[in-house]
Amino acid sequence: MNKCFRKFNTKKASTCLLFLCLICALASFGKETSAKPTTVITIDQGTADPSIANIGQEIEFSASYSTAAQGSGYALHVCKSKKMSPDAFCRDGSWCVSDTFAIDNPLSCRFTPRADAGGSNKYFMVVCDNQKECSAPYSGTFTVNRSVLSLQTPEDISFKSVPFSFSSQISGNNPLGNLILTSINPENSGWSLDVTATDWQDSKDGDVIDFDGDGSTTGQLTTDLDAISIESSDPTDGIKQGVTASFTADVQTINIATASKKNGNGIFTIKNIKFDQFVPGNQQEGEYKTVLTFTVS
Repeated sequence: MNKCFRKFNTKKASTCLLFLCLICALASFGKETSAKPTTVITIDQGTADPSIANIGQEIEFSASYSTAAQGSGYALHVCKSKKMSPDAFCRDGSWCVSDTFAIDNPLSCRFTPRADAGGSNKYFMVVCDNQKECSAPYSGTFTVNRSVLSLQTPEDISFKSVPFSFSSQISGNNPLGNLILTSINPENSGWSLDVTATDWQDSKDGDVIDFDGDGSTTGQLTTDLDAISIESSDPTDGIKQGVTASFTADVQTINIATASKKNGNGIFTIKNIKFDQFVPGNQQEGEYKTVLTFTVS
C-alpha cells in the first residue's frame, strides 16, 4: 500500500482511496441480497386455513417444524417471496408474522385479506430463531374470492328481564352488539340489510308473547335505530341508515341500512342497534326467547 502512495501525488492518492472504498462498498452490498437458509431448522408442514377465503375473512397460516438450532425462540414469517434479509425479515413484504419468538410448535399467524389480495396468491413460510437462523422457504398458495357479500352477527342478545306484573312494562335499550358487513363486488351492485323476528316463546312451558302486536294490549318488538352508526375505512356516504320502527301485522321486516350501487363496496361495522320489547300485563312468568334473522341482499 505504501508503494501505491509514493507513485501518486496527494490529489491522486485520494482518488485511489476513493476508488478502493467504492469497490468495498459494492462488494458489501452484493452480499446482502438474501439470508442463507440453514439446515438446522426445517418446516415439515405448512397450511393456510381456509385456503379459499372471502375478502374480510381471516386466514390462519400454520407451520410445524423440526430444529437442531440453539435458539431459545422461533418466529413464523409468511412472506410474499422467498427472499429474506440478513436480519431475518421478508424482503418483499409479508402476509403476516407471528407476534413474538416462542417455542410453540406449530407456529401460526393470521391475515385478513382485502380487495387488493383478490385472486390466487403465493406464500413462502420461513421459520427463524432469535439468532437469525432461518429455514428454507415452504411454499403454497391461497385464493381470495373477488366478490363477496357476507354478514357477521352476535350469537345472541340478552334482554333486560322484567318481573311479573299486572301492568304493562317495557324492556328497553337492549344493545345488539356490532354487525360486520362485507360487500366486495366489482359491479358495485349495492346491498340492503334487514331484520325479521318471531314471537317470544317460553322455552319451558311454550307460552307465547306477540312480537308484532299493537303495543298496547299485545306485545310489540321495536328495532331502535336512533343511535345507529356505520364505521368503515371505505366510503359510507352512499349508505342510507334505517329509522326506528316496530313490528306489526303490516310491518314484518325492518330495514337497518341500504347502500347505493355506487358506494356499496367495503367492510362496514354497524353499531348501536338496540331493541325495545313491550310486554302486556298479566303475562305468564318464564324465560322467553325470540329469533332475530338478519338478511343482507
